[in-house]
Amino acid sequence: MVKYINRIQKRTPLQTISFDTYNLNLDITGRDEGKRDNIKNSELTIKQLLNKIESCKNQPRRYYNALVDLHKKFSIPFACIIFGLIGVPLGLQTRPKGKSHGFILGLGVILIYYAIFSFAEVLGKGGKVPVVPALWVPNGLMGILGIYFFLTTAKEKQIRLLQWVEEMMDRIGLWARRLINPNSDIL
Repeated sequence: MVKYINRIQKRTPLQTISFDTYNLNLDITGRDEGKRDNIKNSELTIKQLLNKIESCKNQPRRYYNALVDLHKKFSIPFACIIFGLIGVPLGLQTRPKGKSHGFILGLGVILIYYAIFSFAEVLGKGGKVPVVPALWVPNGLMGILGIYFFLTTAKEKQIRLLQWVEEMMDRIGLWARRLINPNSDIL
């Protein structure tokens, strides 16, 4: 028995509707796959994307859009590995400098990746740059950075780039505090 409780207004009593059976017919055969013409590339399966790429070779815009979406299905999940490769050394290197220091560093890494990836995606969709390098270069750059961070941390050395970023964050924080409260005694 399924019960549905609906409260129309605050002062009215609750209403309960109950029933013994409810028939719901679902078509799971996949017969209506081709019925939607406005389906997005991101909603297509890999096989459907490959078919679309083959059928759109003489239409550059549709071809590059489908090819970009195909490679996004692999390059974005691979970025999780890259973020892990970067995150472990960052977690080991950073010293506690307030509650949000590590969060800001992580957010900065993600924003840099996203900016590079978005730029590369636009170049790939426009056909200006081959799609494969365009969508995999951001992972490659961040992967190289992650390997550098990992190897430096394994040698128990400080990451110079991280020290520079921390100094810049301290300067920005000092500037912001001076901007908010110009009469304070902050040096």
